[in-house]
Amino acid sequence: MKKPLAAETAGAAEKKILRIFGELCVLCGKTSHFFARSKMPGPTRCKEPLDVASRPPVQLREGVAQVRRASGRTVLVSPDGSSATRIGEIGEELLPLLVRGADVDGLAAFLQRQHPRARDIPVKLDRFLAELDLGGLLATSQHPSRRARSGTKRVPLFNLDRLARNLAEWWRWIPAPQSHCLVALLVVAAAIGLVAAWLGDPRRLNPAGLVARFDPVGLVVFVFMVVPLHELSHAVACRAAGVPVTGAGIILRSYVIPGPYVETTQAYRIANRWRRFWIPATGPLVDFLASGTAAWTVVLTGGDGPVGRASLYVLLLSLLFVYLDTNPLIASDGSHMLEALLDDELARTTAVSRHDAGLSRRSVIRTYRLVCAAHVVVAALIVAWLAA
Repeated sequence: MKKPLAAETAGAAEKKILRIFGELCVLCGKTSHFFARSKMPGPTRCKEPLDVASRPPVQLREGVAQVRRASGRTVLVSPDGSSATRIGEIGEELLPLLVRGADVDGLAAFLQRQHPRARDIPVKLDRFLAELDLGGLLATSQHPSRRARSGTKRVPLFNLDRLARNLAEWWRWIPAPQSHCLVALLVVAAAIGLVAAWLGDPRRLNPAGLVARFDPVGLVVFVFMVVPLHELSHAVACRAAGVPVTGAGIILRSYVIPGPYVETTQAYRIANRWRRFWIPATGPLVDFLASGTAAWTVVLTGGDGPVGRASLYVLLLSLLFVYLDTNPLIASDGSHMLEALLDDELARTTAVSRHDAGLSRRSVIRTYRLVCAAHVVVAALIVAWLAA
């Protein structure tokens, strides 16, 4: 049925009034909440009206570091080093204002002048400030640090910085080509030892031997020799990269499970990705070399006697921790290694998320997920070996 002429005229007039109102709002630089909300990608991003005028001035927390990556990206690092937030070009434009301190209206007006054609500036600015607040980077932040939210408790005992600095200086005396060759030779020797132990008796390398062949001497050797060397290697690599070690002690995961730690959070300040890579990589490398050394001892002793049985247990434990420490699915040496190689501190957070957060490039996400899949396949093969 055709609508009456009067209804059509009223509808056209209403649309015209709304269009003129919207144009006036844009010209004044005060886009209403109704129009801003209509541009949002999803209803879950903002459940309450944006009342930016009632907020206190925002300012970066004292001690926040601005790190420029070799790729040209800027990363903001929290004072305790527990979180890092990558920012884009627009965020870099706001940094001078955030360092001095400014109100939200002033920030929005600055962006409106710099980008007059941009839309949804209040909404996007709100999300950007929310990210900084969540990372504990703002002086007015009410959120605990990422370390506090992770359910861990650190008990500092001493600082390895002086020892690590001396060892790093000794290592730098060796020319780079010779030091690289030395590491390569040690890795090859460890791999040959593992193959020799496997060929001698494949069954004794079954991970089930951690229970069936429990050896208290091997456990003591691993806990008091391999684990400290693992943590010390992180400290030496950190010092060799040019940043200090700020502490060491005992970490309580879930406030219950104890373990050692070395504070290398200043590694975020290193621009070169390979130097950042070697800080977490030295730990699994030490575990692998320990397993190779234990494997050669097993080969020479036949796995018999107190020394042979203890060496076999150290071998199994070291291999187990090589796998666990390189797990990219959780925050570990493996995830930090992969994030350093990809030059993206948010790679794991984005890759394991079910939502496309847009924090990382698609190629980075695909690569990270591919490595995660490979790690899961290795776990499946180990389970199949245990069941065989």
